Amino acid sequence: MAESSRISFGGLASGLDTRAIIDALVSVRRVPVQRLAVAKQKLERQRTEFSTFSTKIEALRSKLRDIDTVSELGSTKAATTDAAVVNATTGGAAVAGTWTVQTTSLARSEVQGSNGFAGKTGVSVGTGMIRINAGGSDYEITVGGAGDLETIRDAINASGAPVTASVVADGTGATPWRLVLNARETGTAGAFTVDLSSFTIDAPSFTIGQISAASDAVFSVNGLALTRSSNTIDDVVAGVTFTLGKDNAGATITVSRDPEKLKSKIQDVLGAYNDVIAEVKAQSTAADRNDGAVLYGDSILETIRRTLRTRVDATVAAAGSEINNLARLGIVTDAAGKLSLDGTKFDAALASDYDGVVKVFTDPSEGFAPRLTSDLTTLTTTTFTRRTTSLTERIGDLDDRIFDLNAQLDKYTESLQAKYARLEQVMSRLQSQQGTLGNFTSGLR
Repeated sequence: MAESSRISFGGLASGLDTRAIIDALVSVRRVPVQRLAVAKQKLERQRTEFSTFSTKIEALRSKLRDIDTVSELGSTKAATTDAAVVNATTGGAAVAGTWTVQTTSLARSEVQGSNGFAGKTGVSVGTGMIRINAGGSDYEITVGGAGDLETIRDAINASGAPVTASVVADGTGATPWRLVLNARETGTAGAFTVDLSSFTIDAPSFTIGQISAASDAVFSVNGLALTRSSNTIDDVVAGVTFTLGKDNAGATITVSRDPEKLKSKIQDVLGAYNDVIAEVKAQSTAADRNDGAVLYGDSILETIRRTLRTRVDATVAAAGSEINNLARLGIVTDAAGKLSLDGTKFDAALASDYDGVVKVFTDPSEGFAPRLTSDLTTLTTTTFTRRTTSLTERIGDLDDRIFDLNAQLDKYTESLQAKYARLEQVMSRLQSQQGTLGNFTSGLR
């Protein structure tokens, strides 16, 4: 602005403090700019508050999505009679039941190794091309440089071939160092072959042969004979993942409902719900409106509160019993609008009608989670988006007005500087003329 580059003068001829006069005049003209800046700051704080609300509402929607279907909320857990033989975990689609798993043999990966050498470095094995075939694909590995075991290992590991190369010492006499290749995947699908026909061998001999063959897991589930390429099996019983751990052994897996996990998910939802309510309350407090409640008096606060309360108070007829709303599950609202869970009452509801409780939260047409998720999505994608867009546009308009007024202030400041500079020049000439006349009249005496 012009204030930072204006002409510097101090009223030497007129005796006036011209800088102070200009500053005072410009300060008066700057009041509208300051008012606009305050208005802009408020709009920016409102926009930031909408962003805060959006973040908290999105956190609530995320928790609601964790409980909006039976498979997600109807939590289960798995127990095994022998974790060393077979273990299990459950996912959303799991249902209560018992499965007897009998293993014959575990899935194993292909392992091949070389003959022994005196050292892993310093002993040249050879150079050239090693070909590995795995999964129907050929991998050509060029070995150069020192051509020792470590060089070959590094070249294979850098090739992208689905094997892992290592150099190990087997403790055998003067030639303990061997190159060992392990398939990355278990089962026959991970088997591989090694072709040394294009590899020039420097040492007396260099061969790679099979140490152990690839094999699939052979097992049964409730008497049904099965094979898989992995010891981790997730495609036999829906929602249940078995992990096999021992050959020729058996164990029983029991999947049951997990009310504690279900309750934990509900508590997470209530916590996220209460975070939104707390923000509404903070913005609704008149005493804080100059410090942080920038949306005080805004109808959006009541819209958010009403959206939440409507779903909390709703009855879910699809639940099919008297346990058909949150209050009857032990979820109560305090004076501030926050929700809390009466664990004893909730446990009793689960024991009385587990499926009905789940439906209160998950029913597609009436359930608390799907309906509130939909309501909040509409709120943020319509009302919030429109308000945020409007605030951004208004902030842009204020920026333009502030820019224009500042430009006018610059011109006004420059005009005042020029006027007072001319005044000083005139005063200086008059004082000079006065001095000349004084000298002339002195000479006439």
